[in-house]
Amino acid sequence: MASKNKIIIKEMEKWLESGLITNEIYSKLLTQYDKSNWDLAIMIRWTLIIGAVLLGIGGVSFLALIFQSLNFLVIVLTLMVVISFMAGQFLTSSKFKYFLPKTGNALIILACLFLGADIFTIAKILFPKEITGLHCY
Repeated sequence: MASKNKIIIKEMEKWLESGLITNEIYSKLLTQYDKSNWDLAIMIRWTLIIGAVLLGIGGVSFLALIFQSLNFLVIVLTLMVVISFMAGQFLTSSKFKYFLPKTGNALIILACLFLGADIFTIAKILFPKEITGLHCY
């Protein structure tokens, strides 16, 4: 909401400079729009996206810990890559009923993160001595 307010305030400043409105009208209109630089909706959205990523990584790690198998982790990560990529492609396509490009792009980014974790896990299976730091029994 703050970005929309900035646009409106800039337009009102242009009106004031061009003489379309007076200082009194400008000050009255300015009190209705917040000048803060913080956009709470964007911060909440990114907090939820980061929380969803961390929750997904934690869930996969928990399942891998329960089954204690890197092979199971590879299967789960591969499924998550495919599902999140397909859902992202579905939401970014304007042919369907639900057109949510930002959410679709976020899901595609999430698929890329899962793909990185999947590649790391496959490398750990193929070359167990070269990669340290991941201990699954």
